Amino acid sequence: MGGQHHYRSVSTSDEAAPLAPEKEGYLRPSGWGKQSILLSIATGTLFVAVIAAVLSTVGSAVVSYNGASSSAVTVTASAPAVAAPTPTAVPNDDDSKSADVDADILTPAVIQDCGYSPQEARDRGCVFDVMMQLWTPKDCFDSVLSERFLEVGNWTWYADPGAEHVFTLEEMRKGEHDAVYVAQDYHITHCIYAWERLVRAMRTQAPLITELISYDHVIHCRHKTLQRADGGSSIRGVRAPTGYTQCAGYDTWKFNLPSNEHSSTD
Repeated sequence: MGGQHHYRSVSTSDEAAPLAPEKEGYLRPSGWGKQSILLSIATGTLFVAVIAAVLSTVGSAVVSYNGASSSAVTVTASAPAVAAPTPTAVPNDDDSKSADVDADILTPAVIQDCGYSPQEARDRGCVFDVMMQLWTPKDCFDSVLSERFLEVGNWTWYADPGAEHVFTLEEMRKGEHDAVYVAQDYHITHCIYAWERLVRAMRTQAPLITELISYDHVIHCRHKTLQRADGGSSIRGVRAPTGYTQCAGYDTWKFNLPSNEHSSTD
């Protein structure tokens, strides 16, 4: 009987009746559900990280390529300056001379002089130029031209205005007199001598004495050459004092011209 209470007997004539459903209760999620959620989150995070890493790698590659390209362009652009070394000038004496043409502007002028007495002039190696009546530095003395004019003229030099005493050529060469008196024709020849000396010096680039670049001396010669009374031979009143001149190259003189009373521009 106990078995009959536990089981319901089902007869063929009775309507089939479903068994009574069991009481529904709360179903707790199993442990695998939580793991699935965590796995999904981890998988998503890993995927994002992988994508980020890939993008970072690509970006770095692009930046590196651009940097390398810029460097290559810079190197290529500057390559000619590096590849073409600046030529080094080889020192040349001629170049140095041409570069120093105007050196006298910045450095003290090299002008030779003969002092103020015959003895001082001789001590400095100066020579007395009879045709110029000047103690002259040896570098400026044109001995060839001077001897030519002395031989041709056969001149006479007087010690006094009255022409009572005559100096010999040997006495004149000593240059120890204070002054001499000469005929007008000699004075004219002296001016022509100075003119020729100037041209010879300029053509040979020889140094010049002060009188050859003096405008006052030109005016003096112009006046004397126009005084031709009696053909010039009877005039013995032209006084020629002994002088002491200076000597320098034209490149020096052009920046240190001697002062003149007469203007060369008026």
